[in-house]
Amino acid sequence: MPSYLVTGSSRGLGLAYVEELLKNPDNYVIATARNPSKATELQTLISKHPKERAAIVQLDLADVKSIEKAAEEATKLLPEGLDCLLGNAGVSEQPTQSFENLNLEIINNTVLIRSFLPLIRKGKAGKFAFISSVIGSVELAATMPMLADAYSVSRAALNMLIRKWGAALKFEGIATAVIHPGMIILLFCCPPSRYDEHLIALGWVPATDIGNTIVEWVEKYAPNLPRVPVAESAAGVVKIIGTLTIEETNSFFSYDGSKLPW
Repeated sequence: MPSYLVTGSSRGLGLAYVEELLKNPDNYVIATARNPSKATELQTLISKHPKERAAIVQLDLADVKSIEKAAEEATKLLPEGLDCLLGNAGVSEQPTQSFENLNLEIINNTVLIRSFLPLIRKGKAGKFAFISSVIGSVELAATMPMLADAYSVSRAALNMLIRKWGAALKFEGIATAVIHPGMIILLFCCPPSRYDEHLIALGWVPATDIGNTIVEWVEKYAPNLPRVPVAESAAGVVKIIGTLTIEETNSFFSYDGSKLPW
């Protein structure tokens, strides 16, 4: 039974990834959340499946000890190892919080990889995939001026981190990938009175980690930019991680399977 662990699963895209993975009756999914007791939607989803197919583990990416403990808990649930870790946790902060965000992307994701690497090595497939964003592309940065500068830097840092790890892990047969989920502008930092009615009318979902500046930038500079439904994005991401091979390791994918420039 292929096994997956998804971080940041309590809502939004993370929850959608778990739901999409569980559509395949052959998959076993561990969903992590910073505060499982408050993740009511996730609890409801997991409760629909037997314990042989799904579990919830507490993991706060901002807390190193929490990451290490989560790896210990996952080890108990995965005697045959872990096939794929999908790193989804990450928050767009305001500029005054940017250094904390960089710590989250670099130091804490390094701890995440190191903590779960023994489980990945023990698994059959051997894959690390991380959700990033096209705004972290250095090559495309000049085409998106003034767009979420601090968030862009943190995404670029994550991209470099995974690419460096990928260069080393490919010698062990472990594949890595970074995935842009599409321009899914959901409601997290945005004031509800300003955005809810308009965005929900377009089919956008009210929960994400993107923030005000991206919404405002798109409204001003790219109002016709295609918006991706969450279900479509999740299906695309799950397809990518399911078919990822060592030959495609260290790739930067868009949710539709196309490749993006670093």
